[in-house]
Amino acid sequence: MRYCILEHQHKAKAYIDALKTYKYIAHRRTKWAKFLLIDFEWRGVFAGNGQYLRKQIIEAEAAHIPVFLYPHSVRPNIPFDLVDEQYEGTRALFTIAEGHKEVLKRIGYPCPIEVTGWTYTDIKPFKPREVANRKIRVLFAPIHPVGTGFLPDDERELNAKTYNRLLGLMDKIHLTVRHIQPLEHNNLWLDTRVKYIQGSLNGTTADMEKADVIIGAFTYAHMAVALGHPLIMLGEGIRPHNTPRKNGLLIYGKQWEKYRDYLKYPFNIEDCQTSDDLLNYINISMQKNDAVDDWKRRFIGKPFDAQRFVKTLESYL
Repeated sequence: MRYCILEHQHKAKAYIDALKTYKYIAHRRTKWAKFLLIDFEWRGVFAGNGQYLRKQIIEAEAAHIPVFLYPHSVRPNIPFDLVDEQYEGTRALFTIAEGHKEVLKRIGYPCPIEVTGWTYTDIKPFKPREVANRKIRVLFAPIHPVGTGFLPDDERELNAKTYNRLLGLMDKIHLTVRHIQPLEHNNLWLDTRVKYIQGSLNGTTADMEKADVIIGAFTYAHMAVALGHPLIMLGEGIRPHNTPRKNGLLIYGKQWEKYRDYLKYPFNIEDCQTSDDLLNYINISMQKNDAVDDWKRRFIGKPFDAQRFVKTLESYL
């Protein structure tokens, strides 16, 4: 049975593999498809140049086939808190964990929401770190730019502030910076005491294995938590927004106050005002913490259940 899939980076892979196991054939066109599986409904929102339905949604409506969503992001509010109106034609939205479902409910997402599990990595227990008599190995993954180097001013500033505070701890830490695009696009600069790694958006987590603590944002940070690594979250104090291209407008989340505190990770870089504050957070984050366990339960949840996903989707056909 054919279905139409629109892939976003590597994020549809688990869903495609699950459907393949049940003899569903992935296709790029809605013609002759049984249903459409896509990551969000509205085109133009991310670019900041309007809100209009993606052509695959329009084609699915014309063909009278169901529309299903898989997660565009590990942040459940994206892109649904950016739009002026919600699309009500989606048959069901598949999401990662119960916390994601709660956030979507708080912002009034109107379509059925089904929890089918975490798809990005394995899920492992938290691993405390012991660093007596040696420097702490810190991996800093700044908020990355998009397109040809666009990064909003508040995120550029946060990257630089975090970097400065980390450089103030070089007598106590070994620092590795994993960056997407050139350093200057991240509002960072070379320092001979620091190791630099050119990262990519392919879902790899190998760089985490040598770190005691990770400081990062969004997908990379969530993957670190899932794999049991100590984490300090970056950017949770910045109002969620799109990633506009060229002359597009920066659009901010409309209902952030409804879920901001619920979504917040226990250790956030914005709570650190000095290098000493950051060192304290680094040390605390390396130890087991009930608040982190609770956040992980709500926003990482359980491993992806391929059978549950396929059977739930079929129940909507």
